[in-house]
Amino acid sequence: TLALLLATAVVAQTPDEKKATLAYLQSLQTETGGFRLEAGAREPSLRATSAALRAIRYFGGSAAKKDDLRAFVEKCRGKEGGFADTPGGEAGVVLTAVGLMAGAELGLAWARKDG
Repeated sequence: TLALLLATAVVAQTPDEKKATLAYLQSLQTETGGFRLEAGAREPSLRATSAALRAIRYFGGSAAKKDDLRAFVEKCRGKEGGFADTPGGEAGVVLTAVGLMAGAELGLAWARKDG
């Protein structure tokens, strides 16, 4: 899973291994812009999206479909301001923190300290 991949990222990787890691992470992005938790998952989640964005940045890459990514994160935000793991899902405090981190990674105005 994505968490296991991130845990193993602490060990130094060769340039080819970093390239492979980036390719794997990028392969988890869906047509809707969000990321799946693992290759077998069908739908993207906010948790996987936030983690993938950070991991891709840490490995020197850049996520594709930025407009779709922003839209996916926005769809996970409820009317009350909290975030759910999927659009229309139930918001919670941990998921709201994850949503704010994803928004910050994407440069969304409402997620910036000065915004």
